[in-house]
Amino acid sequence: MSKIHSRIDESSKDLDNSALKKIFERARDEKTEYLDLSKNQFTEINIPFALPHLKVLDLSYNKAELTKITIPEGFDNLKYLWIYQSNLKEIEIKGAMPMLDTLHLAENKLESIALEEGFGELVTLYLQKNQLKEFPIHLLDELPKIEFLSLQENPIHNIPSEITSKEGNVLGDVQTYLHSIIGKKTDYLNQAKLILIGNGKVGKSSIKIKLLDENAPLPKEDERTPGLDIAMYTIKDLDPAISSLEEPIDFDLSIWDFGGQGKYREVQQFFCSPKSLYLFVTSLDDKIDKEDYIGFEYWLSMARAYGYDKTNNKKSPVIHVLNKIDLLAYKGGGGVDYNPFERQEQFSEINEFVRISCDTLENFPVLKKAIEKSLPKIERTVFENEYNNDWFKVKKELEELDENHISRQQYEDICKKHGLDKKETDLWLDILDRIGFLIYFRENPTLKDFIVLKPLWIKEAIYLVLDFGLIQNGELKPEYFNYIWEEYSPEEHQNLLDLMLAYKFCYKQENQFGEPTYIVPGLLWKIEPKNLPKEEDYQFDICFEYAPFIPAGTVNKLMVDLNENIYQNLKWKNSCILFLNIENQLTLAEVKEDWENKVIHVKLGGNNVAELYELIHSQLLGLLDEIKSTKLIDNLGLTKKVKIGKKYYDKEEVEDLGKGGEFGFLFGEGASIPRAAMKSQKQMSKEKENGIGEEGEIKIKVFISYNHKDKSIAKKIKLKLEANGIKVTIDSVAMNAGEDIKTFIENCVRNNDITLSLVSSNSLLSAWVAMESVLILTGEKIGDKKFIPCTIDNEFFSRDFVDDALDFVENEIEEIDKVIEKRRLKKRGIEDLQNDLSRFTQLKNKLPEIVQRLKESLTIDISGDQFKEGMEKIISSIQKGTK
Repeated sequence: MSKIHSRIDESSKDLDNSALKKIFERARDEKTEYLDLSKNQFTEINIPFALPHLKVLDLSYNKAELTKITIPEGFDNLKYLWIYQSNLKEIEIKGAMPMLDTLHLAENKLESIALEEGFGELVTLYLQKNQLKEFPIHLLDELPKIEFLSLQENPIHNIPSEITSKEGNVLGDVQTYLHSIIGKKTDYLNQAKLILIGNGKVGKSSIKIKLLDENAPLPKEDERTPGLDIAMYTIKDLDPAISSLEEPIDFDLSIWDFGGQGKYREVQQFFCSPKSLYLFVTSLDDKIDKEDYIGFEYWLSMARAYGYDKTNNKKSPVIHVLNKIDLLAYKGGGGVDYNPFERQEQFSEINEFVRISCDTLENFPVLKKAIEKSLPKIERTVFENEYNNDWFKVKKELEELDENHISRQQYEDICKKHGLDKKETDLWLDILDRIGFLIYFRENPTLKDFIVLKPLWIKEAIYLVLDFGLIQNGELKPEYFNYIWEEYSPEEHQNLLDLMLAYKFCYKQENQFGEPTYIVPGLLWKIEPKNLPKEEDYQFDICFEYAPFIPAGTVNKLMVDLNENIYQNLKWKNSCILFLNIENQLTLAEVKEDWENKVIHVKLGGNNVAELYELIHSQLLGLLDEIKSTKLIDNLGLTKKVKIGKKYYDKEEVEDLGKGGEFGFLFGEGASIPRAAMKSQKQMSKEKENGIGEEGEIKIKVFISYNHKDKSIAKKIKLKLEANGIKVTIDSVAMNAGEDIKTFIENCVRNNDITLSLVSSNSLLSAWVAMESVLILTGEKIGDKKFIPCTIDNEFFSRDFVDDALDFVENEIEEIDKVIEKRRLKKRGIEDLQNDLSRFTQLKNKLPEIVQRLKESLTIDISGDQFKEGMEKIISSIQKGTK
């Protein structure tokens, strides 16, 4: 087989089509099957004639703007067409490609896509990260074998972004949606969220009241919004000049009025969302000496982060409202302490500045008009979200139910009543959750049968906890539930507690009498405990700087995640002392949140600083990832710095100072601990006083099998086991550079007394972890070694899990087969891919048996608040198993 491999140097910017034509002529004459023209600087590609022998054409990673690619008829054997990350603006395929399997057009600048008849073998179509404005609704009808379609980060207007914005394969959802609207009666959602943010007593509730009824009385001074209130505001006969529709429409704005009290902020952020209109409200008397005052940067940064629409790469619009201009201080325009131009330069998403008086209604019509004019800026498709009429009947019936919540089965019965099939039922539930109409915890095993119809029900229940006066230093006792939630049933008590645990507002622990109790970090006292470690116990001072803002309650959630690592119960408002005790060596960390300056400070001291730092850092990153995935935001991150002298320095600055080696554990990869981190004699004496003796002999050896997506929980378990004198092998620590992974796994299973397998939906889809499970569960190559399965989620108990998992595995096998064929065409080695293929094939063959054996075996549950109790069982089982 002949082959052309043309790779033109980046400096060759004067390449013209005559040179390109010669390449195509050579490919034709030599009957080339693989043509690689990637990583060049073409500005236009016009293939002049057919290349009937070509099987693979790679035009990816083009470095210049590629205005157009034209491909003529006659590519009858082409199987793979790769044109990703090529700055491509337009593609024209003039003829059929009957053998085409994969068309990869991701990460370009395409505004449209069209395929004629003759693509009957196309299986995979990548279109994500383009500029597609419309998806051809009949395209999929011409692709009978299509199995994979990706569309995220495209401004598509004829399919709701709640569908297209999902990462990965959206084929099923797109097919379900199109099937539901084509030839059916439809209607438009015409609804969005209006979120009022700002400090307390600035007039947010007054704005809401006057929008609903200008004649309604204003609230009294002591009638403050209890954290959050929701009301529906309908704009009647919206001007077509705003909506770009042919006729006036009624448009509903769901007003979310956030109270300004500080203790509620951790709850409020869960109700922020992209594709919303934010009203930041301040007033002439909104001064720094007021209770719970926060600067404008916090509120506008919060709106920027939570209001960012990743799909359309745009921020939600903000209207900046100054209230109370009827006060004497405003006479002649005085009393305003900000410059609108400077504020807009800092926050470009501010559309308009409006100055009003809710008392006299001065300029209130201007505010109303500003709201109407801002609606198209929420999202292009805010007036175009079209759904099947039967789906709206489901929504209407749910609205009319006099229930705070229903079961998943009740929801499915309502959908069945109105003619929705299973796929439509699932998709509509997902959409209603994403637009904030209801709340559904699809990933939570204890709540996945529970659908909240009224978000205020959750808010009110949590606020009852926050406002309950008998809670001392955050300790929520079970006997309080009947008083706090006296109007709720015992079943609802459990659901509400599960909700608080799911939201990480509290964690479970036992008191000194062995009785269960719950700690709410948001209600800890401000006073620092008296017996804190001394400053000299710490050798390092690190800070994590958040941008554009720090999510409220970050350290509170860190305490929830790491409650087993809180040292001697030392915790106070937004702060705690964390510890590790590895092989009888104590390491401490003081963690403090400074939310006003968007910083978390961490001081570290002891002999295992790197391990404790990594635990804290990975947990903070995990909390960020949770927010990014659940709130669909992307522009939120943190930067780490270390204090040297009186100033904090980032990685580059530390290296410029020539001190990179001293902080390898902070900035390096697996660097050793600097001498400064070694224990002082004072600390050793303190450990002795606390009953921590010399390092003892470790007899028990455990190998932790886990998926890398579950890395943080694996490290947490490792530290817990080591604190109990158990030696742990984990790949990120014990595996040598260059060591064969298969050999490492087999040796770990053989050479350790016990294998602890972390079972999750992630691990069961991991070919590596599955190999460990195969070795153990099927009794191969392990002799009498002990296996302890523990569950960190319970998805595998679902009836559909095996089928869904096998669909994923079979897709992976198909993708590997395609890459193997590509390698063979290039006459390249495929050993690494054969290993992957072997593992996934083994997983496919063994997965049903593995899941069945897991269901039949005594797995230990360490998910969520079961962690402490589950770890005690694991440690007991390990110790018994080696005696």
